[in-house]
Amino acid sequence: MKSPIDRCTFRSNALGLALAIASMHAAPMLGQTARERFWLAYRYDRNQVVVYFDTVKFNGTMPATASRIDRPRAEGFLSPVALPAGYLAKFQKRPGMERFAIGARYDLLLDSGRVATITLTPLGGDEGDEGTGGQSFIGAIGTVAKAGRRFFKKDYYAVRRHTAARSPGSTAHTRQPAPKAGLGDTVVQSDTKAGIARLLTERLKADTDAAARGAAETVEPLVSVQEFRTAEGKLRYYAAATWPFSQGPGRSAYKLAGWLATKPTLQLLAVETCLCEIDTPQLPRLLNVVDLGRGRTGVIVEIKGEYMWEFALYEYRDGLDFRKMRLLQTMGVGD
Repeated sequence: MKSPIDRCTFRSNALGLALAIASMHAAPMLGQTARERFWLAYRYDRNQVVVYFDTVKFNGTMPATASRIDRPRAEGFLSPVALPAGYLAKFQKRPGMERFAIGARYDLLLDSGRVATITLTPLGGDEGDEGTGGQSFIGAIGTVAKAGRRFFKKDYYAVRRHTAARSPGSTAHTRQPAPKAGLGDTVVQSDTKAGIARLLTERLKADTDAAARGAAETVEPLVSVQEFRTAEGKLRYYAAATWPFSQGPGRSAYKLAGWLATKPTLQLLAVETCLCEIDTPQLPRLLNVVDLGRGRTGVIVEIKGEYMWEFALYEYRDGLDFRKMRLLQTMGVGD
């Protein structure tokens, strides 16, 4: 069975692995000349992030002067090299490409609605296996402004174009009224976790597959729960459950992930499904939650399988699973 976000995963031909990136852009607001865009940001080191803005085809033209730099600290599958601005300029002339440059400023969306300015320093890219259908990427490393570094604690964030309307010098602040978008850092109470397990079990019992119903009725699921808040401050949970239901080599498992609300009572809003090998593919792992602005919430997720690995940024909406959420950017490797 395909993964619950299989529609976002790049599939190459059978000759090998390939890389892909995709972006979906919101329509421009009234009076704007540029479309709103968001990108994934990976921690590079204690004060920097790496951002890949667009896909390209180097077609064997990667300059000999390109110098390999250290891998980002955040777990990922790309190894950037430093590239001269003149080399990247030819790719940026194409319609729809981001016109980034050394010294340009962007907004890094941090926890609890905070925003830190980043300044682009080295420009770079990653050359994929283009011969087998893979993609290459161009981007840059951005240095986080000093005022924002004390809030720069996670490995995955989102970036958008810098908004000059913010007051000068305010590089890591909270808007008014204060938004709360972010992952919780507290342990979910045992009774809440048990209630979530019951809801996911009842959901599996309603499955049309007899084996799924049998697993739900006879096996206790393994459940992990993450608490988060939306940009509007609403408390939500993301939970993943696994029911192993057969023994021996190649044993399979039913896996469900759910988005849940707590008021007026604990309720299941949407479900991600997966019938697969017990170890792979995994259900989506929630890495971070950010405030996209104008009351919108972004969720950053990772999903791994035996032959694929993907990071994605979605606009979260109550009641929607990943197939229906708006996809802002995805980067993946797979066959």
